Formats: sequence, C-alpha cells, structure tokens
Amino acid sequence: MENMGVEDAIRVLLAGGSLRVGSHRVDDLLRMASAARQGGTQLTIVASYRADDMVKIASAGKGHITFDVKDAPSVPGR
Repeated sequence: MENMGVEDAIRVLLAGGSLRVGSHRVDDLLRMASAARQGGTQLTIVASYRADDMVKIASAGKGHITFDVKDAPSVPGR
C-alpha cells in the first residue's frame, strides 16, 4: 500500500476489498480496522506494535484483522 493513502484504503475496505498494509500510525490503523469490520473484509497488518495497541486495533476490527508479525519490522516507539 505504499502508493495508497489512508483515506483511499478506508474507501477500498468499506467497499469490500481486503488489504495488506505495512506500518502506519495507530490512529490510522484503528480507522482502517473499523472500515474492514464495516465492509466485511480483511485487513492484514505487516508490522509489530505494542500489545496494547494491537488489542485496540483488533477490537476495532472485531475479527477482521490479521497481524503478520513474523519477520515484520518493529515500529519505533510503539
């Protein structure tokens, strides 16, 4: 998703498209997770965040989130 902005990603998720994304701000991931839930799609996040942030994101996505943390870069400060 290097060439796609957050707002476009949210539109795709709401329309029913699934996405795989790298690191983003937690606030943006919360919005994308909510859009995945609303659109009935899957959001895969390839980055490692603090457990508390991952719980918040997972809760916003209600079963529509996958964290691919194997070999994923850690997000500094998170």
